[in-house]
Amino acid sequence: MIPRSMMAVRVLVTVSVLAVAALARALPIQLTDSNSTRYNVNTQVAPLITASDASGALTNATYTKADTVTNYYVVFTLFGGSSTFTTQFKVNVPLTPAFVGFNGLLISSLNGTTLPSPLVFNTGQALAGEDCPDGNGTNQELVFPTQTFGAQNLTLTRKVFVPHNQAWARWQNIVTNTGSTQPQVGISLKGLIASGSSTQVIATSTGDTSLGAQDLWFTTAQSVPQGTTSFQPRIGYVVQNTGGATPASAVGINSLGQAAFTFTPTIPAGGTVIVMTFVTVQGKSSQTKSTCQDLVANPLPSDAIKCMSEQELAEVVNFPKITPPTLKNATVKLKFNKTGQDTVQWKGKVTVGAGISLQGLPITVDFGGVTQSF
Repeated sequence: MIPRSMMAVRVLVTVSVLAVAALARALPIQLTDSNSTRYNVNTQVAPLITASDASGALTNATYTKADTVTNYYVVFTLFGGSSTFTTQFKVNVPLTPAFVGFNGLLISSLNGTTLPSPLVFNTGQALAGEDCPDGNGTNQELVFPTQTFGAQNLTLTRKVFVPHNQAWARWQNIVTNTGSTQPQVGISLKGLIASGSSTQVIATSTGDTSLGAQDLWFTTAQSVPQGTTSFQPRIGYVVQNTGGATPASAVGINSLGQAAFTFTPTIPAGGTVIVMTFVTVQGKSSQTKSTCQDLVANPLPSDAIKCMSEQELAEVVNFPKITPPTLKNATVKLKFNKTGQDTVQWKGKVTVGAGISLQGLPITVDFGGVTQSF
């Protein structure tokens, strides 16, 4: 007969092992950018505690370089106003945390009616795949499985991309209407900034520090009491660009540091829309601002659309329409040899809509099954 105390120990050990196993399934995958900033991306999250930690969201990000950073102090005046002061100092330790769960994907409304409980994208499954290897063969993009919401005739999936040669992370938030009607769908992205109630907006695309749906990008930093030092990174957020078919309907941060962006596209029957956003985590607010400004250039930098198909480019609704390359005035010669050895040659021009640069992008042209890659 097993003593009661021994049984209690065994039960405790069993519970502990199960808890560790559950945590292991939810461990994030780390992607690293050109600054060696580490982005921890959630994959299998079960059980889901908050929407900010759902599949494809960041648990956190850490800026690892030594840098001279700026502290922001807010001083309140006797007359009820406030002033912001700054100091600079050198830090040689990683700047973290950036987030406490960031950029969870939710369906928040249908046809203008707010859902009582948002539909949260959280598959609880392993990744569907990894893609977009760099020169060393390391995959830079995580591809998530599709989640079906049958009652709403919607399917959702996500792709998270962190390039080895740029200082940002990119999300494709992909929503497909499987029904026969054209609903207006509220697509929301939510997360909690680690600076919480001390979050200060440093810069916006409109030149002020007030957030609204008109903003294309903004940056934040932690505001600290005078005489103290912030060891949290500076963050930049790219929400949209002028000329998108569906601009944001809401962009904001509440008093607790929770960020939320919402878009309300109308999705045709059988159609798909993609909401594309970026975030950059760095040591200086000037760096985050510069990166954000680069990402709203028109046309987009080639790296910003790397590893996106022509179909995906056409489905992005919060940036100007991106026209894929087309052949113009080209003479094409096909040479059929035998299986696996057919070739194609042409002389002419490749015209890219809106002047998008192809530098650094792989190009494949298909002529009836004969392909040529560059």
